[in-house]
Amino acid sequence: MFHRLQEGRKPTKKRQPVVRLPTHLLAHMRRWKEHAIATSHFVEFNGKPIGSVSKGFAHAVKLAGLEGKVTPHTLRHTAATWQAMNGTSKEEAASFLGMSTAIFESTYWHHSPDFQKAAAGNFRPKRPANDTPKDGVNTARTNANDQAPEEKPNA
Repeated sequence: MFHRLQEGRKPTKKRQPVVRLPTHLLAHMRRWKEHAIATSHFVEFNGKPIGSVSKGFAHAVKLAGLEGKVTPHTLRHTAATWQAMNGTSKEEAASFLGMSTAIFESTYWHHSPDFQKAAAGNFRPKRPANDTPKDGVNTARTNANDQAPEEKPNA
């Protein structure tokens, strides 16, 4: 589990929930600890916790050759989009990302495979229960002025 609120800091209005670490990230972190790359903090430099995320992030962006304005918040947008694309529920994704369900839904939900799925599937009139064709004759009326079709005489 990752506690985003730094020890000794008071909570602010910014949401900083405790989150479960993704399995593949946890595997990397265990390897980093085993190889003394990061031994006591999530992100370290020369064996000490980093003082500024932005300085290290800017250097990583440069090393990666990324262009444009790439910030740590860019990663949050990517994570939210992936959560929606992979079918995570709105509530669980919002909780994991530290945002309200309303914000997640209004900003990212259109990436979900479930986005408007029911609405798109229901884009046709529903046949009334009594609208079962008998002998090839449709007995449904579309409005009050229509007359019922004539009955076929029994042969």
